[in-house]
Amino acid sequence: MEAHHLIPMEFQDDFEHSIDVPENIISLCPTCHRLFHHASDCEKKEIIEKFFDKRSAALSFERGVMIKKDTLLRYYKV
Repeated sequence: MEAHHLIPMEFQDDFEHSIDVPENIISLCPTCHRLFHHASDCEKKEIIEKFFDKRSAALSFERGVMIKKDTLLRYYKV
């Protein structure tokens, strides 16, 4: 398994609260991890949306990290 920040750490300055928190770290198999970095836009969009839907509530309620799906997709250039 490989750890991956759903909201990339390079965008920390866009947030008032830390994004280096467990709710923003997902555990991926190597194949899925490669999708986040090297997949086609269509494949990348699908996996990003899947994990966004699973984690966005915890990020906002537990950590005060608010992000819209389209913002996250823009971070990944999708």
